[in-house]
Amino acid sequence: MKKSILFFSLMLAFLGLSAQENMEPEVVFKGSARIIMADGEVLEGEASYSCINVNRIRFTPADSKTESLRIKNVQEFFIDDMHFVKLQTPGISIGSSDQVARRLNPEGRKISLYEVITQGSIGTGDGSGGFVYKTHSTVYIQFPDMKSPRAINDLAFSPFHKKMSKLVSDCKELSKKIANKEDGYKVSMITPPEMKLELLLRIAEEFEACK
Repeated sequence: MKKSILFFSLMLAFLGLSAQENMEPEVVFKGSARIIMADGEVLEGEASYSCINVNRIRFTPADSKTESLRIKNVQEFFIDDMHFVKLQTPGISIGSSDQVARRLNPEGRKISLYEVITQGSIGTGDGSGGFVYKTHSTVYIQFPDMKSPRAINDLAFSPFHKKMSKLVSDCKELSKKIANKEDGYKVSMITPPEMKLELLLRIAEEFEACK
């Protein structure tokens, strides 16, 4: 029984590395935008995308009124220097679902990292006149041989030093650093999410530059 409780506690700690849930103010991305619609049409103007309403994006063309675009009719969009794509992630039920994800590293990399943020629609007073919402953030990673991205807390990446070193085996020097758990290339159950993401971004860059 004690072993079962310990295993469950370790699993919760591991899952918490990449799937975080907090109470935060509304997360809104807004600024100059370029939106590519599903039919190929390109729209330019100002846009606002709220993580409370992930099914729509508010768009204001130059010298025109603001309109609400349905995400299902959008292929991808850019707000300032941020790139948002439709990410097909494995679902809990049969099949998969599309989610809006922000790219965390440049397009075209062999290893791609994304973040999906969703918030509850009902806010709670924060005591200062504002509201906070239940916020869920998940980081996904996709390697060249993967059909779809996986959350970085996926058991496919555990134990980290064994699975990750194998995934980057084409880059022998990088693979060796991870396999040997060198400083700056290891992950434990208590590694903060920010440090794990920083490591994965570094791995992606080193793998890209590897010859």
